[in-house]
Amino acid sequence: MAKAKHTPEATETDTTEAPVESSRTGRWFAGLFILLVIAGAIAAAYFYVWPSFQKLLQDEPTAAATETPVTAKLEQLDQRVNGLQQQLSQLNADQARYATVDAMQQSQAQLYQELRATQQALAALQTEIGLLDLSAQANWRIIEAHQFTQRATVKLWVEGEPEAAQQLLQLAHDQLAQLNNPAHLTARQALQNDIQTLRALPAAQHLDAALSLASLRSLVSEIDWTQTPQSSFAKPVERDLGDDWLSNLKRSALALSDQFIRIQTHEQPVEPLLSHSFTLLAEQRLLLQLQLAQQAALSGDQTLYVLSLNEATELVAQLDGIDDTRVTTLASQLNALTDLTLQASYPDSLQSPALVARLAEKLLNDAAGETP
Repeated sequence: MAKAKHTPEATETDTTEAPVESSRTGRWFAGLFILLVIAGAIAAAYFYVWPSFQKLLQDEPTAAATETPVTAKLEQLDQRVNGLQQQLSQLNADQARYATVDAMQQSQAQLYQELRATQQALAALQTEIGLLDLSAQANWRIIEAHQFTQRATVKLWVEGEPEAAQQLLQLAHDQLAQLNNPAHLTARQALQNDIQTLRALPAAQHLDAALSLASLRSLVSEIDWTQTPQSSFAKPVERDLGDDWLSNLKRSALALSDQFIRIQTHEQPVEPLLSHSFTLLAEQRLLLQLQLAQQAALSGDQTLYVLSLNEATELVAQLDGIDDTRVTTLASQLNALTDLTLQASYPDSLQSPALVARLAEKLLNDAAGETP
């Protein structure tokens, strides 16, 4: 056989074809490896993931069915917690109520102890009163009645308070009435007579008189006491003339002459007008007399009261030339107040003080006779 000859061209061709074949082989192995990996993943997913997914789908209804009892149990637990809280609140309220009851019981016990102590003190006092001498109580009441009657005389004639004197005499009568002793009937009857005498006295009017005098002082301050002379032209002299033109002319001439001079005859002397200073002085004196009368009314001094009002009446008469109706009203009210009696005349004496004093004196004499 003829041997082939290796030429340079042939060598280059072989060298070029060798790398091409090796690259194709590598690609094929890479593709095969990828296919194997994908196939392995699919196989693993089929054997491991798919059963788990199927189990999850099977367990989902079971979980939903289990969730409802759990929710119900939670609600029951909440209700039970609320019930326990209410029971706890009720227990706290009961505890507070029990504490209040305990405090009330303690307070009741203290009150009971105080009541027992008061009852014991009252029993002791009653025992002590039972041991007292009844004659000592009678003596004490007689002495009290004597003090009341003496104080009543001071209230009546010194302080001028008949109402207070009447109340004191009533207290003295009550003291003797508690004794219920027939020997005291004369003194008790005298006390009743004196009480009726003081009760029959008219009410004092000094306060009303003082208020009326205050109103009159205001009226005096309002009146204008100044006297003004009457104008000679205020009232023209009426002359008996005719109605003709000559009479009218004479009347006009006489009226014109009256404006310059007038000659009149008076049947009595002309009284001079009061000066302004005299009027002012008389007004001040009138106010002073009214003030003195008011003070006398408040103090119950009937004599000073009447003297002051008489002086005020005379001053108003001196100022009688004032043409004001209020002056007439002032004069009439002054006369009415002058006749007013400030306080009723008190009785000259009372019967009961002497009789009660006689009882007290007899009591003291008996006590002095028993003293060794």
